[in-house]
Amino acid sequence: VYRSDKVTLYRTVFPEITDSYEYQKGNEKPGSPSLFGPNKWLKKFFADCPELVQKIDNKTIKEPLDMVRMYNEGCK
Repeated sequence: VYRSDKVTLYRTVFPEITDSYEYQKGNEKPGSPSLFGPNKWLKKFFADCPELVQKIDNKTIKEPLDMVRMYNEGCK
């Protein structure tokens, strides 16, 4: 779905089930948040970007693509 030097977002489509997303930093193994408590996983994954973690906490950013774009463009 989205690829950059910092992070890549993959979309997995399951028939009759909601879409699933996997996140990958650099050459690390891709991972995905669980359906039960995804925000905890996302905050850990994006921990080096406090602004993004705050938006996840406040639920002002929810879409996976918006998260990776903010991470790539607004975080060091």
